[in-house]
Amino acid sequence: MNSLRKKRIFQYPVSRFLKKSIFVGEEMKRVALASGILCCLVIGALPMGCATIDDLSTESYRKFGFPSEPFEGEGLGLLPLFSRSSLRDYLPRADAIFVEALRQQRSGRVWIDPQESLSRIRQSGLESLYQDLTREYSVDRPPRQEPLERIGKAVGARYLLLTELQRIEMTEGATQVRLAGRIFDTEQGEILWEGIGEGRGYVVLIFPWIPSSFEKTMAIASNGLIHRLP
Repeated sequence: MNSLRKKRIFQYPVSRFLKKSIFVGEEMKRVALASGILCCLVIGALPMGCATIDDLSTESYRKFGFPSEPFEGEGLGLLPLFSRSSLRDYLPRADAIFVEALRQQRSGRVWIDPQESLSRIRQSGLESLYQDLTREYSVDRPPRQEPLERIGKAVGARYLLLTELQRIEMTEGATQVRLAGRIFDTEQGEILWEGIGEGRGYVVLIFPWIPSSFEKTMAIASNGLIHRLP
């Protein structure tokens, strides 16, 4: 009788221990498998990395009383991006990225494509006037009303968006792209709206971190500016 009790006493805790050990072992297998999959994914991502690009865009000015939907009837005329001589080589790619962002974000709005605007300016014999306007343009010295009004009439839009590619540089391991946009009322010679489109980014999972591509950073800057347009 005593021996039988002893067997039962020892059999019960041993069986529980074995079951618990099997359960823990299975859990450890699952954790190890998940960790291995995660490790493979991270290692697999290392050769190409991924871009981390901050959107630093902002609206810097809006005329008091300016309506939220000001271009419903007349539409907004866009001029091609322009820049200083040191950045002009980037303009064809920058313009294409900017227009693509416009098509995606403002598909339901009325606006005149930058290349169509330029074509109308040339047909009106005002290309030299347009070149002078963009060459002399600066944030501190807005264009005069008379040439701006003539260009607006050639484009067929009272309101024009002028966008300058202001900055492309590599700083602290990151690519930085900045756009400065202004909307003008060509009939009144007024600035109605101003904004900055800016992106700053680098590629992570690669050490040392390297600057993100111009194209990706330009896309973030373009989306940021366009998102803030009236």
